[in-house]
Amino acid sequence: VYDFEVPRFPDYAKYAVWPDAYYVSTNERKPTAYALQRRRMLDGRTAGFQRRTATRLRGFDFQALTPSDLDGPTPPPAGAPNYFIRHRDDEAHNPGLNDPSRDFLEIWEFHVDFANPARSTFILATTVPVAEFDSGLCGLTSFECFPQPGTDRRLDPLREVVMWRSQYRNFGSYEALVGNFVTDVDNTDHGGIRWYELRKTATGPWTVFQEGTHVPDADHHWMGSIAMDGRGDIGLGYSVSGPGVFPSIRYTGRLVGEILHGPAKAHAVRALAV
Repeated sequence: VYDFEVPRFPDYAKYAVWPDAYYVSTNERKPTAYALQRRRMLDGRTAGFQRRTATRLRGFDFQALTPSDLDGPTPPPAGAPNYFIRHRDDEAHNPGLNDPSRDFLEIWEFHVDFANPARSTFILATTVPVAEFDSGLCGLTSFECFPQPGTDRRLDPLREVVMWRSQYRNFGSYEALVGNFVTDVDNTDHGGIRWYELRKTATGPWTVFQEGTHVPDADHHWMGSIAMDGRGDIGLGYSVSGPGVFPSIRYTGRLVGEILHGPAKAHAVRALAV
């Protein structure tokens, strides 16, 4: 068990496994990224960390990135950085300078060098255009938005971050990242899940392979957790709530090889309420 003393309270920590380090994201004064000395920790030796920060976005009070978490038997290419990701609704974050036809996913790359920390880098490496989404769920800062039966207390939409996990797989011929976040699907504070699969080939850039918005009914769907298996099938678990639906857990999925659709459609093959 390791303790790492950091300069500010590391709120909303999310951990990810990568070959060269454990990577952690937190909500601090600025969105913050940490790299922990994984190999020394696995050996039970004294271990340290490196800390870097990203720029803040306008509009959100609560801000954090999400690191990429490795799944599968094939590691990323040697020396590959860890990919920290966040969504940018430029109507909310760049009003007056926004692109009216698309929004964006930012990919920050953390290259860590524990032997020579001065050579470590944490940079905004890629901005991936995606279909428009709307982060304005009961505004940009409210913790209460989605209804539930039997009370006036509403639930936090957690609009500010890409949900855990940002899963990475290396399929050999390409690399994949899958993730999700909540969006207002019809400008009525109606929560749905925007999900995406990004792909990267060799030294090429990350691009959108497929994306969609899961909103099968009038209830609110959010706080997703998405993952891809070794075949490329995608599973998505999420929370659901509404005036007549108590907060519950459901899941849905897409099989590899299914027809790729536009982002405004709901893509579900099964759902289970728990």
